[in-house]
Amino acid sequence: MNQAKLKKIVFRCLHYLLMGTISVMMLLPFSWMIATSMRKASDSFTLPPAIFPTIWNGENYRRVFENLKICKYMANSLIVGCLMMGMDFTIACPNGYRPSADVLFFAREYGDHFKLTTAPDEAARGADVLFTDVWTSMGMERETERRRRDFNGFCLDAARMALAKPDCIVQHPLPAHRGEEITPDVFETHADEIFDEAENRLHVEKAVLGILLAGK
Repeated sequence: MNQAKLKKIVFRCLHYLLMGTISVMMLLPFSWMIATSMRKASDSFTLPPAIFPTIWNGENYRRVFENLKICKYMANSLIVGCLMMGMDFTIACPNGYRPSADVLFFAREYGDHFKLTTAPDEAARGADVLFTDVWTSMGMERETERRRRDFNGFCLDAARMALAKPDCIVQHPLPAHRGEEITPDVFETHADEIFDEAENRLHVEKAVLGILLAGK
């Protein structure tokens, strides 16, 4: 076998090896996503976090389609994340839109650092950060009118901002429905903070992906 042909074979093997490695790395996030979707809710709060479920089951899929309200996911994540970071957290929502029972059970361990109320003014009073979200998530448009009635009085406006601290930050996961959950003037005043949040999510997702791919 001449040297040129040998180099060609080696190059081709390295090429296939590289493509195979890239393919495996691309499949890892999807494998992790499927594995975590099969976890019990209690596995989400273990320290250190459990990479694979202790018991594999498809109960979460049934609950998504039968019980859970999709729009509560953001609130659930904020409650867990903020409390674990040592923050005080108050959430205001109408009756019937409470966070998930698993999250409320988790928050109960933090005592006075967590508060659930139906009065948005109470939640805004003295706040360092005010977070709002759309009343109707994508895919739930048929509930729009009912949700507008249920969330009437929960708009983040100038009067409610006045109850918070003077340097209060406003956050919104976007896209926003101006005039519903937030007034145009409040949105424009805090647009820099809101769009920074949207950009920061990209960096957090990249960091999580990097940790997963590194196997840490």
